[in-house]
Amino acid sequence: MKITMRHTVGALALLLTLTATGVATADTLPPASRPQNAPPAAEVREMPPPPPGMGPHFGGPGPRGPAGPGGPAFAAARTVDEIAHLYRVGGHPENVLPFYRETLSQTRDPILRHHLREAIAREELKPADTTAAISTLRAQLSEDLATLPPPASDTRRR
Repeated sequence: MKITMRHTVGALALLLTLTATGVATADTLPPASRPQNAPPAAEVREMPPPPPGMGPHFGGPGPRGPAGPGGPAFAAARTVDEIAHLYRVGGHPENVLPFYRETLSQTRDPILRHHLREAIAREELKPADTTAAISTLRAQLSEDLATLPPPASDTRRR
């Protein structure tokens, strides 16, 4: 069996999600199931939060506030993905792209907008419309760049 980068990334994403939600931690195990050398939950030290801007896209505090698993942007993105999946399995894949666009017009959350624009680009690529996909991603890039802080002015003398 050949393990690909996609399998590795998928497994890591699942592991991080389970760990972040507390499913894979020893705190959820009954005391009899814990390893004998594991400290009780009260003795475990918490890791400090990452520096601003260093948190993962759907996890940890960052410049946009809490967006970790269970946060509003993450929950909305999951719901959007589930609705799109139901359109596809229900035999109405033509409704997915209009649904994504409608949802994009209804939100101002930068994380959810980014997720939706990537999903729109993927849908536009299905009939191989690379021009539309590039246009969608360029619009997202412009929006992302507009939210970045301006560059510091150059104070050096020439």
